[in-house]
Amino acid sequence: IKNALTETEKEVHAMATDFHVEQYTTPLNEALKQVEDWITYYGNEVEKYDRYRWTVGIVLCCVLLLIILCNLLGLGLGVWWISAQEDDRMGETAAILLMITVFLSTGLTTGPFKNALWNIK
Repeated sequence: IKNALTETEKEVHAMATDFHVEQYTTPLNEALKQVEDWITYYGNEVEKYDRYRWTVGIVLCCVLLLIILCNLLGLGLGVWWISAQEDDRMGETAAILLMITVFLSTGLTTGPFKNALWNIK
């Protein structure tokens, strides 16, 4: 049995030395190296502009929160003014807040911000 195992081991080693894996894996290694270089290059570009991305995201979130806040305050003051009907300034304030909401909502989807923010052509 030892002779058979030794002989089989020699045959396996001979087949392994005759089988040239490098000729099959070299193109794959080169392609992976190109992908790694590409990822490194664009990864550096992403890191370079990451702060701007966060800044724009925070500004847009603040604008959306302002729209929601103006909506809620405008509707709340409007309902309160209708129920009380004591002070005309409260009704005017509610109307102004709702107009600000409409202006901010439509200003982000139309006009000069349309192409800059949403990349719409």
